[in-house]
Amino acid sequence: MKNQANKHYTHFAVIKGTNVIVNGWDYKGSEDENHKDYEKMDIEDLGYSYKDVKVLSAKHLVRNNVNPYDYQNWIFEQENKQELLNKYIKF
Repeated sequence: MKNQANKHYTHFAVIKGTNVIVNGWDYKGSEDENHKDYEKMDIEDLGYSYKDVKVLSAKHLVRNNVNPYDYQNWIFEQENKQELLNKYIKF
């Protein structure tokens, strides 16, 4: 497994109240109007409620000392992964 997320990702879904990333997208050169619907569908397909996440730009995360490309900041690398999944997965 790679140690870093796709460097082309421009936006990331983060669990609200945490800095834990659950998904990322590359929106460079795409139309903004379609993003929200796509994000909602993608997030819900992963089992999360869209209201439990916020979508932030890579620049925003970096400004707030979170490296979105480092898998240490993604859900599957969290020590409390199961607790987070139990709290936020809606299956």
